[in-house]
Amino acid sequence: MTPGSYHALQLTALIPDHQSALLVVETLVSRGASSNVTDTTGTSAFQYLVASNKVEIIEALLKIDPQVKLACQTISYIHNKTGPPIISAIMDCRRTMVALMLAYGECKSLVTEEDFASGIPAKFVLSKFPYYLAVS
Repeated sequence: MTPGSYHALQLTALIPDHQSALLVVETLVSRGASSNVTDTTGTSAFQYLVASNKVEIIEALLKIDPQVKLACQTISYIHNKTGPPIISAIMDCRRTMVALMLAYGECKSLVTEEDFASGIPAKFVLSKFPYYLAVS
């Protein structure tokens, strides 16, 4: 990413103290920040935090962010993976993250062709990663 392309919620992943990070997340969301906002590469803040395995922050966002359902369903490209955040968590074997997202019921565990085609990098990815598509 280029300098200045990060969203404030993404940067909370860099705060080493979990309690401070959660306080910053709560403050940002209460002032209108959304975990569905994307950076210049099309990666949502939610997807970035899932990829960073920030379980406490994701749990807070699942509780307080009114846009979290959309963030859970947004298809992004991060770390050479394309799909919604739950697919990234599954591919990275992040069991706690997957269980958390499934427990809140907002995150899809199945990606349809329509979902996939609506993603930011769909024109590139459909030919390279067809195994993400649900078989009907």
